[in-house]
Amino acid sequence: MTAPLKIGIAGLGTVGAGVVKLLTEHDRLLSLRGGRRLKLVAVSARSKAKKRDIDLDGVRWEKDPLTLATAPDIDVVVELIGGSSGVAKRLAERALRSGKHVVTANKALLAMHGAELAALAERYGVRFRVTNIAIRDLAKPRTVTGVPFTDRGDGELPPMTHAVKFLGGA
Repeated sequence: MTAPLKIGIAGLGTVGAGVVKLLTEHDRLLSLRGGRRLKLVAVSARSKAKKRDIDLDGVRWEKDPLTLATAPDIDVVVELIGGSSGVAKRLAERALRSGKHVVTANKALLAMHGAELAALAERYGVRFRVTNIAIRDLAKPRTVTGVPFTDRGDGELPPMTHAVKFLGGA
């Protein structure tokens, strides 16, 4: 079997916790749909002590989210911190420059720096993906609790990121 796609998540709010639940509760289904296993390797959030309704046993905790961007055991960084600049932007930039694919639900980051980050991804031969939640929300304000991931609409996904498309069952 193909090596797992190793994921690091920055931000464990509603959306981040939802992604963790999808990865842990639907591991087998996601593996079948994506053609390879998705493995949550590391997470980062403001407070490790905060009570969350998610299982993080066996998942490394990184105090500094920027560590995810350069960790050798992570293939995809999922940025769910929020904000158009600061840590979220630095994380996305550093991850892309480090040869990591980046997935985000951050509408502010997309609006302010989306073109720049997409160009950076192209330059380094990786993908910068946006959840279709963020795309829908840019067009119409709404409250969303699910986390379906999508590609940029061209239908092309390389084998390394193929499984990411299926996190939401798309």
